[in-house]
Amino acid sequence: MQNLINFAENLTKENPKSIFQLIHMVGMSLSSMAMCDVLFQDNGNVQKGLVFHDSINWAIGFDEIPHETEGESAWALELGYDIVLPWPWNKQRASEALKNIGKGKSSGEWEQDPNHRVQLVYPLGVGIVNGGNHSIMAGIVNHEGVIAGSRILDISSFLERYESDGVNVIEKATRKVVGVVQVFEFAALIELGRIVVKLGLEPPQITSVRISKEGQSDDPDATDSESIRHQAKIMGTNRYIEEVEQEKSSSEESRKKVMRQFYGNPPRIKFLPGNAREPGPVEYYIIPAIDNHIRRAIVFVRQSSGSGTSYINNDEGRDILINSIIETDLKGVRIEFIRVIFALESDEGQVFNTAHEFRVRVDLDDHARKGNPHKIRTIRKSNRIADMFSSRTKELIVYSRDIVAGSVRVFTDFEERRSLTYDEVKELYLSVSENVPKPRC
Repeated sequence: MQNLINFAENLTKENPKSIFQLIHMVGMSLSSMAMCDVLFQDNGNVQKGLVFHDSINWAIGFDEIPHETEGESAWALELGYDIVLPWPWNKQRASEALKNIGKGKSSGEWEQDPNHRVQLVYPLGVGIVNGGNHSIMAGIVNHEGVIAGSRILDISSFLERYESDGVNVIEKATRKVVGVVQVFEFAALIELGRIVVKLGLEPPQITSVRISKEGQSDDPDATDSESIRHQAKIMGTNRYIEEVEQEKSSSEESRKKVMRQFYGNPPRIKFLPGNAREPGPVEYYIIPAIDNHIRRAIVFVRQSSGSGTSYINNDEGRDILINSIIETDLKGVRIEFIRVIFALESDEGQVFNTAHEFRVRVDLDDHARKGNPHKIRTIRKSNRIADMFSSRTKELIVYSRDIVAGSVRVFTDFEERRSLTYDEVKELYLSVSENVPKPRC
């Protein structure tokens, strides 16, 4: 690693921008390794190595690189010219992509589509592929196409805190080894990135820096062929931005339409027992959601103010209703993956009054009485006064994975409620209905 750094420092003394040539050289080796890995597997699938989503974290043996963020700067990568690292993982798919994608082939020349998900590693200017690996591989091999976007993986904060000698990842402040390098070339790229920062340079793939409004390179030394490439990048970036905006609008409406089709029509009906045990009808929906990479189910209950005792003033009835819903619709689902939200409306559901999310608690004694998985641990008391009466006590141990809907009674505490704003609840309304109640003025 030190040999590479010494070479880079000497090279950039006269021409700082030549650092990107070194990044390109190391990147070509890594790109070839990533694309060919699948070809060397017996069963046609990559079993280990460069297939992980957090490929940089794995390659340097350390989990400190930040996840993908949406950058403010647009970028463009020319396949076969700029360094793009795909991870083709299936030999059959790789074969189909190479046979069919390209000029004069059945699928035609390579074109960017929504399946192609790439993030630009800053400040290296290297693209990491997270979706469309096989088709992007074909584009690279064919030297066809421009892929553009705005997702950026900024490793600047990592470079400030850590460095690598090619074998280990080392915390600069303490000199403590915090990771073991799995792929030397990745560590080499990161160390070259440190030199880019030191020189105060921007990666040329960021079009808002490299390209002028007229479509010419800002670099006075750029050749005509480079300017042509840069104009293609601008066209690719602008088209990407336009398509992304259309895609966002279209996909969001499509998502809501699908959500309404599967989860909103028709609403399910149950009855909330009132304080006088009168039946109060409510509508409810089970809405899937992903929160912090965990798949959850939202129980969304809508109650009209004229339909009986409000859920706000009816702890027992609210708990009876929740138990009935999750036992009917979510039996076997872990309780910790279920969220419960109530919305109170008026004027026959035309006006939104208020909404609350309730923390779902579990009756552990009921869990044990029903024979669900649990353990009893006997512990010795340390209090001398307590020892006069009993020297031991029992502790109930239950794992969250064993606490599932339908197997245990749950309850809520109104004091633990969280009030939701209209904007928070609006997304839930849009997921299940085109008719969204208006907020109360």
